Amino acid sequence: MKRRHFSPVSPTVAAAAAAKKGTLFTCSEERKLDTTVLLYQNQKLGQQLEVQKFEYSVIENKFKQLKDEQVAYDDTLTEVNKSWNGLVDDLGSLLNRRNSIKGHDDKHCESLDEVIEQLCKTVNESHMEVKDLRLTVGDFHVKHKSLAKEVQAHRDTSAKYKAQTRRLAEELESATTELKESNCELSLLKSQKDTGHGTPFLLPALGSSCASDDGSRDRQKEVQELESAHKEMLIERDSIIWREKEVTLKMDIADVSRRASMVAESRSAELEKLILKLMDERAQLGTKLEEACREPGRKEIISEFKDMISSLPKDMETMQNQLAKHKGDASEIHSLRAEVRSVASILDRKENERNTLSRKSADQISEIQRLQATVQDLKQSCQELKVFLDMCKRESSDSRDVLESRDLEFKAWAHVQRLKSSLDEHCLELRVKAANEAEAIAQQRLATAEAEIAELRQKIESSGREIVELSEVLKSKCEEGEAYLSEIESIGQAYEDLQTQNQNLLQQITERDDYNIKVVL
Repeated sequence: MKRRHFSPVSPTVAAAAAAKKGTLFTCSEERKLDTTVLLYQNQKLGQQLEVQKFEYSVIENKFKQLKDEQVAYDDTLTEVNKSWNGLVDDLGSLLNRRNSIKGHDDKHCESLDEVIEQLCKTVNESHMEVKDLRLTVGDFHVKHKSLAKEVQAHRDTSAKYKAQTRRLAEELESATTELKESNCELSLLKSQKDTGHGTPFLLPALGSSCASDDGSRDRQKEVQELESAHKEMLIERDSIIWREKEVTLKMDIADVSRRASMVAESRSAELEKLILKLMDERAQLGTKLEEACREPGRKEIISEFKDMISSLPKDMETMQNQLAKHKGDASEIHSLRAEVRSVASILDRKENERNTLSRKSADQISEIQRLQATVQDLKQSCQELKVFLDMCKRESSDSRDVLESRDLEFKAWAHVQRLKSSLDEHCLELRVKAANEAEAIAQQRLATAEAEIAELRQKIESSGREIVELSEVLKSKCEEGEAYLSEIESIGQAYEDLQTQNQNLLQQITERDDYNIKVVL
């Protein structure tokens, strides 16, 4: 019988080397997958930043449009104020012309007193409005200070988070360098064992491989924890950026309110000046009325002027009612604009939540794909091991002790591999279940967010329609105001015609008086 010559390397050593090669390949593939996942996440973050920039530009355009609308509304208010000032000036001119004519009664003085009382009431109301505006300005200043403090606090927290992200990045780099060093050491040990002579025993090799696997798993866990912390820090950074944007919007609103308060203060000062002028004119009118009452008057001219003066308060009341309606419409427009802003902010928040949920779902899908790839790699390694075991079983040897020891070693090694594969499969099943549950929750949240976004869009459309209707109402009111102004101009022209007629009559009367005096003489 011829004895077969055995190779110096035993099949157990070959199996251990194949297992180490498989683990090294899986580690390298996992690193490649981690780098691809990080690159994919960076690309997603860049896309999200571009989307946020686009949303910010859209919000800026909306804010500019609102500012333009506010400027147009201020122009309409200035036109109304000009018309009101024109009416006041016309009244003053009418009263001055009336004072040039002689002979007035006490009833006319009473009507003028009523007009002056109405003017005093309007002056008091304007004083109250000025006080309210000053109080609102003080509240806006307090809110501005609180917002400035919040902005400073957010900046401090953002600086802290940036420092933490830098520290985590350094820890990640150190962990990657350690992993590279450990892989180099493992490759060196493998090469030394492959070049060694004799048939080493299986159990210490298995122990060293288990220890190296445990160390690599611990390091991988640390790397995963660092990556999760890095992701959390990125999410917190996005939330801080969003808060900073909200604070800047609040600051812009506070600036707008401050400008409005400055405009209101300037208007109040102008109103006070007008009030002083009216008071002076009132005193002058009183003196002129006293002088006119002392002189003898003509009844016909006085009756005509009484009719004119009795019609003037009615016109004033109609104009005041129209101004009150315009003010009410303006307040409604401001409230609708505030509602539109609040709805737009809610929409932005919901879109941000939807984006975060989509990011989480994408990350979970990438993790599932990575786990599926690892499962396929494990299946391939198991098939290779089965083929290797079949090859080893086919080889025959004469020494029964060696065969029995090899069989025992193969059985122990196969049992260990089965336990490892069962543990890995169990962990994978748990991860897949958790990922599926998280994906279902994310889909539910996405559905709810989309429904809320649709409702908010409907509200925005309805508010836009209301704004259009109110703008049409404002246009109609402006047209009515123009019609009233034209009527007032026609009344003024008629009044001038009456004045010319009265002057002609006065000239005729003076001529008759002169003629009578000459006749008497």
